[in-house]
Amino acid sequence: SSVGNLLKRGYEFYQLGTPSKFILGSLYKEPVYIPENSHISEQEVKDPFFSVNKAIINDLGKANNSGVIHNIIVMTDNYPAYYSDVISSANIPVFNLGKEFDERIRIGESIDYWKGSNMQGHWNHHGHEVVAEFLFKNLKNIKF
Repeated sequence: SSVGNLLKRGYEFYQLGTPSKFILGSLYKEPVYIPENSHISEQEVKDPFFSVNKAIINDLGKANNSGVIHNIIVMTDNYPAYYSDVISSANIPVFNLGKEFDERIRIGESIDYWKGSNMQGHWNHHGHEVVAEFLFKNLKNIKF
């Protein structure tokens, strides 16, 4: 059945016009075609995923145009400033845990130190409490 599955996948890739993708597997890179007269924005030069992220954010924001919030963004890090306009125009609430974490660390709280292993890592028990408090405080005011 392995050989049969391999032949079937090979035939499907051949029909799709991508036999080199089948042969090379993960080594295959899709060719990138850039029209000669196209203009690449500064954001896309800094962030090659900007156009994809912008489309996702705009799609998530479509549900919010009716005045009802269906989506939120919860982040653990700050995002580049050029995303601010995209997010605000999509009318999506953004909750940034990064600022909360920075403040907690500034006042001396440990949110990622694990006493048992004596290592830094993902949020410890207190870190999860901080996240839960933050989300509860911010989500209770949203009408879904």
